[in-house]
Amino acid sequence: EDEEGKLREKLADYMKVPKEFLVVGNASDELIDRIIRLFVEKGDVAVSFAPTFSIPRLCVKRQEGEYVTVPLQKKLQLDVKGMLAKFSDKTRLLYLCSPNSPTGTQYKAEDIEKLVRAFPGIVILDEAYGEFADYSFVPRIREFENMIILRTFSKAFGLAALRLGYAVANPELAKILTEKTPLPYPVSGFTLRMGSKMLDNVDIMLESVRQSKSEREKLIKALNEIEGVQAFDS
Repeated sequence: EDEEGKLREKLADYMKVPKEFLVVGNASDELIDRIIRLFVEKGDVAVSFAPTFSIPRLCVKRQEGEYVTVPLQKKLQLDVKGMLAKFSDKTRLLYLCSPNSPTGTQYKAEDIEKLVRAFPGIVILDEAYGEFADYSFVPRIREFENMIILRTFSKAFGLAALRLGYAVANPELAKILTEKTPLPYPVSGFTLRMGSKMLDNVDIMLESVRQSKSEREKLIKALNEIEGVQAFDS
């Protein structure tokens, strides 16, 4: 508990939210699984767009739920109308990955907001690539009672094999997620300690993110100079 407490304090500082808004798990995948086990039952419907990260679909299928997707538009933006049309009294879960894997697109805040406000169930906003993004919904978490934002140490911190992820949600939801964890001590002490060490060295991570972003600009520009190639902003 002590190691987890320390990590949560450092995360609270890093995310600038109170610790009661935080849930720690074995990577975002385990948190996705936990959320879907809690909120999706046989016959329930989950909504997302395609293409996107594949784990939620597998988890929904295992719960014998139905996974409905709406294709992204030509410019890789969200088809908000198309998605809204899928919302019904059977839809329990909305999964939004932004910045999206595999397209590298971060969606317009107003599009995400429109979807979240209209959705009758729980919304997972997967910000695994949040450190590379232009903005985050974390500072606005209090506005959205039904939103769970997922973050991870796998991407910007480069520690995918460590399996350390966390969620930011309003305290009521965070409490449910924490209490309904599958195991009493879900994350190993070593993993928690490594997470704390990483947060003591955030500057190193931020510098490597800055370098990646400047290389990214160059690469997109160079790709777009090749005839017949169109690289999208990432």
